[in-house]
Amino acid sequence: MGCITAADPGFANTPLSEVAIPGAHDSGTFNLDETDFDTQSGSDCTSYSPVFASDPALVKEWSEAQNIDYTRQLDVGVRYFDVRVAYTGNQQQGWRIVHTQFSNDPLQTDMATIASWAKAHPSEVVIVDVQHLCYDNAPTTADDEGLWADFSPLASVSFEPTRGRSVATATLRDITDQRGGWHNVVLMLPSSVLDPSTLLHRYHVHATFVTTPGATPQPGAPSPSIPEAYAWASSVAPASAADYDAANQALEAFPLTYSPPLGSLQGSGLYQSQLIYSLNGSDIGADLTLLQTFGGLIPAKRTKDAGTAPSTSLPAWELGLWTASFDRNDVLAQWGHQLNVVVSDGVQYGGYVPAVVEQNAAG
Repeated sequence: MGCITAADPGFANTPLSEVAIPGAHDSGTFNLDETDFDTQSGSDCTSYSPVFASDPALVKEWSEAQNIDYTRQLDVGVRYFDVRVAYTGNQQQGWRIVHTQFSNDPLQTDMATIASWAKAHPSEVVIVDVQHLCYDNAPTTADDEGLWADFSPLASVSFEPTRGRSVATATLRDITDQRGGWHNVVLMLPSSVLDPSTLLHRYHVHATFVTTPGATPQPGAPSPSIPEAYAWASSVAPASAADYDAANQALEAFPLTYSPPLGSLQGSGLYQSQLIYSLNGSDIGADLTLLQTFGGLIPAKRTKDAGTAPSTSLPAWELGLWTASFDRNDVLAQWGHQLNVVVSDGVQYGGYVPAVVEQNAAG
């Protein structure tokens, strides 16, 4: 953002909702504990099935959407973090990043890393979006207070939404210059969170409370100051190289009509689209076969022959998706500014970040 502004000073006057922002899907999954599953049934933070316990290392490879840490993600250009947090059920561990398996890293350490980078780069706006906050494993009131303590490292860098102006309509300069600068981290929390006043009054961390347009916040929840929408590609991840073309064509045909439609929040809200492949969910047998052939985000990772013990290393099918030959950059060019936050697995592969940044250069 600083480099673009140096080349074009007017860019600093662009509202956040009109900036093309590269994001990391399940951004905190680079250090998962393969032995520590979130087994909470029905939770948005886990897809746990008892069968996963038979090969936790393989499940970790599937759950690990990113394999570089927060600092390196920021260094390559990511400015939006998709963060998913749940209570572990263990008071000592507290709340952790989760994607079926819990992170080895304390949540407070994660926030401190992001805060440290943001303080060293005051020209950059960093969005921390707690997309899923799951009250799994029956946290007590004291546990809930511990959650807000985990966000305390953001106190010195958190942006304060100003009266009468949402985060989405604030310009980059509004955010980076607030109170003399260094308040460039936008923390987003779902409007369903419990007792958010503790975060502000005890730990002095400002947050923006968001909800999907059309959704009804829980009674007593703070009014959302900006809308936020989610759009998912519905294609099933390819299980082999032979399926690449069909999967990519399905992504290219990503429908341009959603509720709300793509582009409808430009200038008034942040519109996020997740440029990923996901399991079908309707055919458990097919999903398990796919899981067994999954090799991870990088080639030559450990995999498993069908129904047998772990064996040889095979090239990951995802390698074909994250290399320059993958045409998701064409998809970005097609969508243009119909959305302004794009989140992806494997953010360091395939020229993904430059492709998003190019949208800003294209105006």
